[in-house]
Amino acid sequence: KRQDGYSNLAEMVAETDPLNADEHPSWQSPRVALLRDSVVATNAYLAPATAPFGRAINGVSFQDQIIHSFDGYQYTAWYDTVGDTQTVCLARRTVSDTSVGAWEIFKTDSELLLGKSDTHNVISFGICPGDGTLHFAWDLHGDPLRYRRSVVGLCTTNKAAWGAGMLGPEQSSLSADDPVNYDDWVTYPQFIATPDGGLQLVRRYGSSANADQLLQKYDPGTGTWTANTKYISRTGTYQTSNGRNAYINGFDFGPNGEIHVTWTWRERLEFDGVTASVNHDINYAYSEDNGITWRNNEGLIIADTTLGEAITINSPGIVNRPLDPYQLLVNQQSQCVDNDGRLHVMMLHRRQEAGYEFPNFTTARFSARATAYYHYYRDPVTREWQERRLPVDAYPVGSRPKIGFDSKGNVYATYLSYADDPDITPGRGNGVLVVASASPASQYTDWEVVHSIPLLSLIHI
Repeated sequence: KRQDGYSNLAEMVAETDPLNADEHPSWQSPRVALLRDSVVATNAYLAPATAPFGRAINGVSFQDQIIHSFDGYQYTAWYDTVGDTQTVCLARRTVSDTSVGAWEIFKTDSELLLGKSDTHNVISFGICPGDGTLHFAWDLHGDPLRYRRSVVGLCTTNKAAWGAGMLGPEQSSLSADDPVNYDDWVTYPQFIATPDGGLQLVRRYGSSANADQLLQKYDPGTGTWTANTKYISRTGTYQTSNGRNAYINGFDFGPNGEIHVTWTWRERLEFDGVTASVNHDINYAYSEDNGITWRNNEGLIIADTTLGEAITINSPGIVNRPLDPYQLLVNQQSQCVDNDGRLHVMMLHRRQEAGYEFPNFTTARFSARATAYYHYYRDPVTREWQERRLPVDAYPVGSRPKIGFDSKGNVYATYLSYADDPDITPGRGNGVLVVASASPASQYTDWEVVHSIPLLSLIHI
């Protein structure tokens, strides 16, 4: 091909000549520009340098939905730090088109106790549209539930209540009628607003390579939560492993009310004489009835939770992209569903072209070496999946990516690139914040880096 910036696939989609540098597609990935900086806090917590999962505990890549825009306001949450005490802070500001107001910060009395050196103990929060309550959970990585919610209408009809007295007491359980005390071992909670005005909580029960995925529903009419429903189970056999967990990329409602979930499996396996935690396969399932029954890509029901069934590794038709444990597939990545119902998944794993085979498992587990970011998207009509690879030369893989979309179906990926560091660990070093984009007109073949910011330029002293 000629070096005109377009791949052969892009030229084929546009029906242009890849050998003619003057003939190329007329479409272009959308441009982006930085509008402004917004400093929410100057004393946000950083874990000690010796923390095993990196120093960053606020705004890490797998912390889903830490900024919410709802009914004229934008909300966020973080841990601050004063001496040896870390507390949950909540903030909101008015938003209207491109204008924003000042942040109104409320420092709660909810402290970070268990996760001072474990940066997986992130904050998760959500807003229930039906009754305007704000819900959050924190300090959880295989720990007993810590949960609070606001007064009714805080985010809708009672916005003046923001401040002292807006939160109820801490709770260690949501439902009294669970057959198992699932609230003793909570990890990665996520609150998701439902199309009917409710709220759902999804989370892990158990430990890495030995856990289930659970779902609960909040009823704004009664202010109560249902009992936990197991929708992905640890059971089944993979090679020599008889237990695992699903690391989900997201739990998103599409415009028609379907729930879409993608995930990787985590196993404990022996490779080259070493027993290690490994990830494999990109999997997909969806639900048409708020998580009661689950279907594979072809629409076949694979789990009916009313019968005590859950998705397992043996469920048929769930593997969207087969990837064996040698592919450096990282857990907890990113997905979204655009306004046309296309599911987009952004994953980093080993490059798949010839010459990038992985001969020795012990040399670079979860490394950024020889990897790339891959965009997988699903057509809601044909149910077909397509694979695209982001540019790999200028900004190599660094952190877990995030993906989002705009009203026109353009998609945007953000990630941190560290040219001199193969580790995939948040909160480190001197890197570059990268934004890449692609357009639906090209069937997302025009991925291009359109903005980059050195991390040091984002630091305010």
